[in-house]
Amino acid sequence: MPKLKGLKLKDTKLDATERELKKSRRRGDKKHRSHHRHEARHDESNYRDNYRDSTHEAIEEDDEILLTPSSAKIDMDELRAKIEEARFREKMLDAMAEDGRLDELEASYNAYVPPRWRDGPDQPVNPSWMEEEEYAEWVRQGMWRKTHREEVEAQERKAREKKAREEREREIRKETRRMEKEEDERRRKRRAEKAERRLVDAWRDYQERWATLLAVRSDADDKPLTSLTFASLPWPTYPVPADPDALTKEAVAAFLLSSLHSPDMTRKVRIREALRVYHPDRFMGRWMGSVIEGDRKIVEEAVGRVVRALTALAEEQTE
Repeated sequence: MPKLKGLKLKDTKLDATERELKKSRRRGDKKHRSHHRHEARHDESNYRDNYRDSTHEAIEEDDEILLTPSSAKIDMDELRAKIEEARFREKMLDAMAEDGRLDELEASYNAYVPPRWRDGPDQPVNPSWMEEEEYAEWVRQGMWRKTHREEVEAQERKAREKKAREEREREIRKETRRMEKEEDERRRKRRAEKAERRLVDAWRDYQERWATLLAVRSDADDKPLTSLTFASLPWPTYPVPADPDALTKEAVAAFLLSSLHSPDMTRKVRIREALRVYHPDRFMGRWMGSVIEGDRKIVEEAVGRVVRALTALAEEQTE
């Protein structure tokens, strides 16, 4: 510890420690000259540790130093700052001595860094580019990795298990969505096929009902039937209309012009044949007398709606 000019300082524990170390070194030199280099290194290490402890104790026991109050406060603050700086530099020198070994261990221990140390993507670092605070933090991180290896290995194992579990769950969800999509597609196709079969069956039923009516009328020797209703008459829509309002142009076109039936008949031919059946004069003269009294009005309205729909479709075919 350097002496301050103009001040008489009382011997401290640091001074006593230094004297004892010097005596110890002289005795060691005489007794162990063959191991001089090894003993010198050992004594130097002891000296450094004792120097640190003694310096710290000397600072804390500043009431033993004989100084005036005003000058003592200023000088001791400066002395404390210098000692703290010396301690920090000594620690940094110790850490820098292990840089090479830490660099070699960085790759192997990098995988065990806990999440709290990871502020960004894992990238190789060069300690020579760091500021002092950054370098000190880097050293602490390396020491943490070494002293908590089992902990970080357990964390890494849990992270791998969690990642694998999440990956399995993602695959399960993906496969489930795929299967659901395929099932939805199958259901859609089944519904479409079922609807197509129903429409084909409805067209067949439509033709058969007209054929039956014509056959019954022919067998009756032109005698009028008296049991026809709105529901018993064939209408060119699917499903069977519940009232005349259901006989729209769109409904007639979807049923009459469907590609699922009558492949040998063009759209124009189908419209022309339907107009021949539902022409008001022809229909009224042939069938209205066989309709029950309560349904004649709605049957007449239905015939008019069908004819208007067929006429509109025929006009669209000529455009």
